[in-house]
Amino acid sequence: MFCYHAPNVPQIKTATGGGPVVTALQDKAAQAWGNSAKTGNPSQLGLQWKPCTPDSSKAMVFDTVSQCYALRDDKLVSLLPTASGRG
Repeated sequence: MFCYHAPNVPQIKTATGGGPVVTALQDKAAQAWGNSAKTGNPSQLGLQWKPCTPDSSKAMVFDTVSQCYALRDDKLVSLLPTASGRG
């Protein structure tokens, strides 16, 4: 819902409390969504997106401080396709 700029949706308002923090968060999420659709890279000023690879698994976490975190779930990482395109 953040990518659609919908902070007044009751579930989002209940989950976040609303206010300027939610506006900033939705702006980051919406910008990432738009950048990904336009260029294939969701990165933006102040928020570097790092791709998830078998050697370096990362996930973007949107929060008051959004950033990429290392994934620690080897089972999920093992499901990524290899560089040759085979699983």
